[in-house]
Amino acid sequence: MTGETPGAARISGLDALTGSRVLPGSRALREHLQATLGILAHEALEVLFLDQGHVLIAHERLLQGSAQRLLIEPGFIFRRALALGASAVILAHNHPSGDPRPSPDDLEATQWLVRLGRMLGVEIAEHLIVVQRDCHAMLRAPGISRPTALAAFFELKDSIPGCVHERGSVCPTAAANARL
Repeated sequence: MTGETPGAARISGLDALTGSRVLPGSRALREHLQATLGILAHEALEVLFLDQGHVLIAHERLLQGSAQRLLIEPGFIFRRALALGASAVILAHNHPSGDPRPSPDDLEATQWLVRLGRMLGVEIAEHLIVVQRDCHAMLRAPGISRPTALAAFFELKDSIPGCVHERGSVCPTAAANARL
């Protein structure tokens, strides 16, 4: 698998969809993820890499964790997306517990990934939590905001150390810089 991220596993079940438009809410995608990812005894992250029209370029399992935890490493996701020329990704990870509800860590990680993706020009089209009998679409649910590219840039790049502000709000210093 030349040019692929070390440790990335190509997922064959969706090969038939390669070159086809993939929507996060599609029944075929959800059924596939529930049957392959939802049955695992450990957490894992699969990524569907999409072009501008949301046509599937590749589908890979990038990260594996323990039964209770998955450390999401944005570098793996975005390096691979950029290497494939992907404009968007659908993230999917499982909860071996069988509970598809997002944890506070899931919510926080997803918000950071959305912000980072904006800055890098890679849209997070959806982040699915998969269990054997269900899928939860995190970006369609309340609680995850999709920041504008400018807000994401200033919040991450221009917040000064020690700048205290409410979680999810733009640092006042960054907001002042944005108005200049």
